[in-house]
Amino acid sequence: MAFGKKKNADEQDVQKAPKKKIKKVDVAQGFAFGILGIVMGLTAVIAICAANPDLTNMLSEVLKSGKQVEEPVKEAPVYAWNNNSSGTTNSSSYEDTEKNEVPNTENAATPDNDGGGTSYDTVSENVDSVADNIAESVQDAADKTEQTVQDVADKATAATQDAADKVAEASKDAADDTTAAAQKVVDDAAKKADEIDTATDEALANASAATDEIAETMETAAKDIAESAETAVNDAVAAVEGAMEAIPLVTIKTVSEEVGASEEPVEEAVQEYTPPVVLGKSAYVELTPDVIEVDNENQANQIRNGVDYGYIGDDLDFSVDFYPYYHMLNDDLKALYRQIYANAIRYNASFRPVISTSMENIKNAITSVAYDHPELFWLDTTFYTEYDYGGEAIKLSLRFYDRLGDLNTARNEFEAAANRILEGAAGLSSDYEKELYIHNVLADKLVYKHNSLDQSAYSGIAMDYTVCAGYAKAFQYLMQRLGIPAYLCVGKGANELHAWNIVRVNGEYYNVDCTWDDQNPTSYDYFNLSDRMNYMHTRMFQSVGLPACTLEPDLVIVY
Repeated sequence: MAFGKKKNADEQDVQKAPKKKIKKVDVAQGFAFGILGIVMGLTAVIAICAANPDLTNMLSEVLKSGKQVEEPVKEAPVYAWNNNSSGTTNSSSYEDTEKNEVPNTENAATPDNDGGGTSYDTVSENVDSVADNIAESVQDAADKTEQTVQDVADKATAATQDAADKVAEASKDAADDTTAAAQKVVDDAAKKADEIDTATDEALANASAATDEIAETMETAAKDIAESAETAVNDAVAAVEGAMEAIPLVTIKTVSEEVGASEEPVEEAVQEYTPPVVLGKSAYVELTPDVIEVDNENQANQIRNGVDYGYIGDDLDFSVDFYPYYHMLNDDLKALYRQIYANAIRYNASFRPVISTSMENIKNAITSVAYDHPELFWLDTTFYTEYDYGGEAIKLSLRFYDRLGDLNTARNEFEAAANRILEGAAGLSSDYEKELYIHNVLADKLVYKHNSLDQSAYSGIAMDYTVCAGYAKAFQYLMQRLGIPAYLCVGKGANELHAWNIVRVNGEYYNVDCTWDDQNPTSYDYFNLSDRMNYMHTRMFQSVGLPACTLEPDLVIVY
């Protein structure tokens, strides 16, 4: 009873629980999801088979061969149960019976089979049919997929080609546009270049005009300054002369003509010659060598072996009347003098000295050549480079004025200008007249003015402005051409390095300073003076060996 109550209580609890109702919608939804799963599975299989045709063929073969690979079903033996007593078959009685096996024939009926072998064959055929259908579907799907892929590939290829054609056409258009733009830039640049050239030409023309104007202005200013300076100098000279007039006369003793036999000689008062002071016209530049010391024997040997003697000049001879500096040298230095001249006259700058001697002797020989030969006007003031090893000159390199350009051309110009000057002396008979003519031509022709060639005879003959060196070397060269001995003399003039000349006329030697006589008008204050009268000049260097000038005119004034 108690158990029954408990059961009823349980049943009451079950009844009390709410019953869950199964909705048709849920059933339909579940069925739809199932169908969708099957479709998605088949779709996946088809996609896999389409991607791999070999898998499709293999699956088809497997499905088709399903029947062939099946093991034959071994049927159970059929037994008949016989009653030994009555011989009647009774399947429900197990007593006093004997089990006899009855052979099973094909399609034999059994209590379980009832002739049902035909059903297996039908199922097998259905399976084969389904497999064939699936294989055909898969193959069709694969073929369609392959065709679709091919179509897509063809379309992609066509689209790619079309895009490439469009890109090529666009590139060509862009290239054409770029070329056109580049051509425009080039044309604009050429136009700008033409404008710049035009502007440059105009600027150069303006600059040239401005330069000419500046040069003209500077020249005018220089002339004004020169005139002012000359006026000041003349005033100073006049003042000096006025002061000199106040100086008592110097008295010297000379023998006068006898007035009578009984009269004794009288002392006469004379006035010393005092030429005017000339300032600002002394600018001689002494020749300066450039010495390179070589302290390595191997290097010295390389220098020696790298140059030969050039021209020796053994066949040359220099007259003592016209080339005094040559005859101031000993025999060794005369040989070096001849070698230097022979190379210089042929423009051969570098050579090895023919003698082994000191730097001082080398300078003495080259300076002597420069003093004696104004026609070597291309020798620069820093006129040579000496390579010295252990106190011995092993190589000489003469230095020429590069501002002259071609030396043969400059030489022709120099000689042509000299010939034009000398034509004026053709009708003169005496050496004195010829000397006076050259003195006056140079004073009239030249203007005292510095320039890059003012230390050469070229500046005094082929040019129209120079300094004292140009005056003196021009006078020397022209007098030599006229057959009158004239020498370059170097020393101090008014305490400045200066150059003038010593000339031999009618067997006598005189000092001549064309530079200081170039006044307005031309003066003769320093024309043919003795050394004593030429006291404003002091000889220096090799010039101290030149002949002395002793003859002087009679300037004795009696009062």
